[in-house]
Amino acid sequence: MTISALSSKMKMNRNLMAKYLDVLLISGQVRMDIIGNAKVYSLSHRVPISGMLEFSSDLVIMLDSEKKILQVNEPLLKLLNEDRGSLLGKRLEETNNAFLQDVPVGVDIDAREQLTEMSCILHDEKRYFRIKQIPTAFEDGTQGLTLLIEDVTAQMKYRLMLELREATYRRIVEDQPELICRFLPDFSITFSNMACSNFFNVPYDTIRGTNLLSFFKDDDAQKIRSCLSSLRPEMAITTCEVHAVISYGNDLSYPWLAWTFHALYDDSGNLREIQATGRDITKERILEDKRIREASNQKAEECEKRYRTLGQYMNLGFYRSTADLPGHFVWGNTALINLLGYNSMLELQGINVIELFTDHDMRKELLDELKRNGFVKKKILSLRRKDSRP
Repeated sequence: MTISALSSKMKMNRNLMAKYLDVLLISGQVRMDIIGNAKVYSLSHRVPISGMLEFSSDLVIMLDSEKKILQVNEPLLKLLNEDRGSLLGKRLEETNNAFLQDVPVGVDIDAREQLTEMSCILHDEKRYFRIKQIPTAFEDGTQGLTLLIEDVTAQMKYRLMLELREATYRRIVEDQPELICRFLPDFSITFSNMACSNFFNVPYDTIRGTNLLSFFKDDDAQKIRSCLSSLRPEMAITTCEVHAVISYGNDLSYPWLAWTFHALYDDSGNLREIQATGRDITKERILEDKRIREASNQKAEECEKRYRTLGQYMNLGFYRSTADLPGHFVWGNTALINLLGYNSMLELQGINVIELFTDHDMRKELLDELKRNGFVKKKILSLRRKDSRP
């Protein structure tokens, strides 16, 4: 209805009606819509604040300017097993309830919104609460406070459980002999156990923030990058073996490390962090290299033995010598010894190979061709027997 319609209906002065409507508009009891040049008023549909309090799952306490309780909602009464009438008009510290006595309230009611936390024992259980203190203007124009108290026991217990698990995990990790660390995608170390910092000879308090790749040579660092590039959410674990570079003053050490990398992704599949577990395998690699060398030497010896055995029974002359120009006989078969007129291989080893060539240049040509091609085929050599006969 317009002001004119209301003043006519109520039989009141138009200006007086306009003032009443302004007061009702400010208090929120009516709403105003402007249609053309006319102001049209209608009743606002509001829920009483006492009714709204009951819709909140939080515990609600309303205090006046003297911090006396004006209103509390049903969830709070139910939790504390209190009667509303026994609380209204009292300060929190004047009540007989330990919970209400411990609720923190700011000194200045005109201060900005404040957020605090508290814990207490309720019904033989430790409970945690988050309290939001909001300055409030009431309908009668007075000032006060509204306390919204949220029960965060479940969240706090979960957080404490995670902190306990993290602390337990760190204690376990610290006692592990393996090198354990975590690093970001840019290889900045975020966590390291003592074994890891000791191995890299870096103080425990300063290794965080260090680039992990700084402990490896360029080719090994590239090997780690290539290894990590294969990680996916569905295949988040990979391994590699690399040389580390450890500085001990002016001395450097190059131990072998076997790494297991475990990528940690968020719910969106983005790589957040990588956990690395390293193991010093230097002794194992040395033993493995020794085993390979011994197996290789044994195989070479067996081949040499078969070669010499085969050569001994052939009618063709075989010999092996050093690769220098004068040459020294290493081995020769019986046919060669007989062909050259010597009594034994030991006697033949007492002279230089070049002395058997009737033309010393032929020895040089033979060596050049061997170096160039790796073999000599169908080459006729003129050698000198022990009695100087060709």
